[in-house]
Amino acid sequence: MANAALATPSTNIWNPSTDIQPLHVVHFGIDNYSSVSNNSGGGYSFPTDYGLTYGLAPGLEVGIDFFSPAAHPVQFNAKYGMPERGAAPAWAVGVQNVGTKAGATNYNIAYAVLSKQYAPVGRFTVGGYRGNRGLLVDGDGRPAATGLILAWDRSFGKRWWGALDWATGRSFCGAFAAGASYKFAPNASLILGYVFFRNHVANPKNLLTTQLDIDL
Repeated sequence: MANAALATPSTNIWNPSTDIQPLHVVHFGIDNYSSVSNNSGGGYSFPTDYGLTYGLAPGLEVGIDFFSPAAHPVQFNAKYGMPERGAAPAWAVGVQNVGTKAGATNYNIAYAVLSKQYAPVGRFTVGGYRGNRGLLVDGDGRPAATGLILAWDRSFGKRWWGALDWATGRSFCGAFAAGASYKFAPNASLILGYVFFRNHVANPKNLLTTQLDIDL
């Protein structure tokens, strides 16, 4: 699965969050996923994802991702949502991994998520996704195009942040991720995490991820 890494809207670690890029803010990200164990038998990594996300309108972000190396490197994403208001949770709906090659990269994953902050425990997210049944398949090639999204995240002071992030399903989307980020500048942070995949046909190894995020 040459383009198996998710084309990223604003995320926790692996899954989309309810966060939306602010109006007219350009966000640049570089996401890497690579194996760290048993590499003597042949390592494994996703193509590097170079992504741009832009706050196009209040509550609306759009994005483009360029994967390298990849035969069909371009994918698109978009998300619309609203923040928490009183007792009402934050929510977002969107699409990601909208590729340019039919039958190869048009995963066309639609999702909806809700989140709520519970101080001081953190923010909890719940939702679901559905994608292209021809490409989101299990290890035996059977359609596995739907799943749940569950996550917890919390800030620790002004610079540190941590998250647990889980998507069910037997396609490459099904994964549990854990990680933390450090904000080393007012507009820049680095996530370090580890992703455990359910489908070891599409994703032969569990992978270390580093994600550099910069607001321009």
